[in-house]
Amino acid sequence: MHGKYTVAFKELIYNSYEDCFAYDKIIEEIIKPEEKSNLGGLTDMCGDFTKDNIRIDTRWDSMFDYYWEAYIEKEETEKKVLEWAAEVSEEFLKLKEKVLSEENLFLAIPDESHEEAYTKMISRWEKNISNIAPSLLGRYSDNKKRNLTYSEWLACCEDDRTTGSMLSTGVPCTLYFLINGSGEILGGIEINHANTHRGHLHAGISPWNRSRGYGKIMLKLALEKCREMGFDKVEICTHKDNVGAIKTILSNGGVLTEEFFENGIWNNRYSIEL
Repeated sequence: MHGKYTVAFKELIYNSYEDCFAYDKIIEEIIKPEEKSNLGGLTDMCGDFTKDNIRIDTRWDSMFDYYWEAYIEKEETEKKVLEWAAEVSEEFLKLKEKVLSEENLFLAIPDESHEEAYTKMISRWEKNISNIAPSLLGRYSDNKKRNLTYSEWLACCEDDRTTGSMLSTGVPCTLYFLINGSGEILGGIEINHANTHRGHLHAGISPWNRSRGYGKIMLKLALEKCREMGFDKVEICTHKDNVGAIKTILSNGGVLTEEFFENGIWNNRYSIEL
């Protein structure tokens, strides 16, 4: 596991597949019976990286070692494996774009018609993790010390959108759901109607739908909304160690403008010209 091919192979696989782990639909399409002998290593890697379709933050190096050694044992040379990986990576990314384009993803402001889908999504999210992002997507009220009913939550969304009176910034903010063609809510994104210390946009994808490319598309759709609102530039902040968010921002034209330390955490500020 030494030499230029090892480094290139690692970078190629990491950059190509980081947003695709647990992408079941692509795996189903790419792994055809006659190709399983060639692509078995890919399914092994994806399987070890996921549990119940939720990506696990495991050590990349150990997984790379496992993946690499699986091919070394088959007496594949470094150069041959690298060439094979490049071919599969290209095909994998093409399929990723194909699957996403067929899902008919769109943004929608929450209303009465979304109650069932929202309740299903937020209940599952609350069981997985207490930190729900963006914050307006959550239904727990610190004042009432309980979860809001859906009608109460909608009323808060309306106030946030029109007056911003309950928000710490005092700036009106519109929450959008990211919804697929089946009506499933995949996550949400907030658009502040003016810039704040933490930028214009705050977003989050439900844990079981992460690492599938949805964040990139959600941000792209949100930037279209920002253009409609008359913005010529938006700012987005994220923790400096949030690699997934940073890749999503950069893929949508983000440019790093500042690094700042706040509440014990280093953050990056990005600017996107519209």
